[in-house]
Amino acid sequence: MKNEGTDLREVAAPNLRALRARKRWRQADLAEAARMARSTLAEVEAGKRRLYVDEAVDICAALGCTLADLLAGDECADARKALGI
Repeated sequence: MKNEGTDLREVAAPNLRALRARKRWRQADLAEAARMARSTLAEVEAGKRRLYVDEAVDICAALGCTLADLLAGDECADARKALGI
């Protein structure tokens, strides 16, 4: 039986874009700060690649946010709307 829960990629991808946009960072800026390839970050933001825990920790440290912020459900919807994302 398949778990019908939310795929974390569906949650993390838009939240990551919104959190990055709040800092007015390009993908390259965040990738450098989080010590990851920009292409990897782009795939994560597009929901095409899984985000591993160690990567999420590095991204959160770079953005100055918590893992809960990155994985929040609809709480980031207002931020995305305000940013036009």
